[in-house]
Amino acid sequence: MTIKAKIKKQKELLLEQLRTIPIVEIACKRTGISRATFYRWCEDDEDFKADVENSKVDGVENINDMSEAQLIGMIKEKKFQATALWLKHNHQRFMSEDKRNLAQRQRKSIEMNNTTKELLRDALSHFQQ
Repeated sequence: MTIKAKIKKQKELLLEQLRTIPIVEIACKRTGISRATFYRWCEDDEDFKADVENSKVDGVENINDMSEAQLIGMIKEKKFQATALWLKHNHQRFMSEDKRNLAQRQRKSIEMNNTTKELLRDALSHFQQ
């Protein structure tokens, strides 16, 4: 196996680890790659750096999914703290006033985006004729 092929394989393994646990130190330890090497690869290879960021996003989503599944399991077990946490972050009546205001602002911006989309579709329809 050539050195380039070996490095490519190591990068792939590292990206796979980041998709599971989005923590660079852990991914490096599990693949036997030093953090210095990891950061050098990121600095030298823009494509790898972009792949790292995408893999970390996938890893965070993976952890979020697992956490949400555990939280729902705890709610089913009638754990009050889990129920309170869920309601605090997902139900208008139980949210803090700041979070409720943020949710309303986001909803308004979504409505504005839909209007903008309709205007854009209308404008583009003139070019498709």
